[in-house]
Amino acid sequence: PRSRGLGDVYKRQTFERKEFMFLFCIDGEAEINGTVIKKGETIFIPCNYGTLTIKGKAEFGGMTYRNL
Repeated sequence: PRSRGLGDVYKRQTFERKEFMFLFCIDGEAEINGTVIKKGETIFIPCNYGTLTIKGKAEFGGMTYRNL
């Protein structure tokens, strides 16, 4: 598995990935496609999910089988 800090989200960020991934909220709080994620929580994004929209103020890390 590969992991990497995704950095900070301070307003709104949109992206798409073909592979699955786990997103870890390292600090802060944000909303990912309507689901709230807070510091210490993890969310699973299935492969070919489509567009992800992240809103809020948070720092994320992620893990997948490919480089992020």
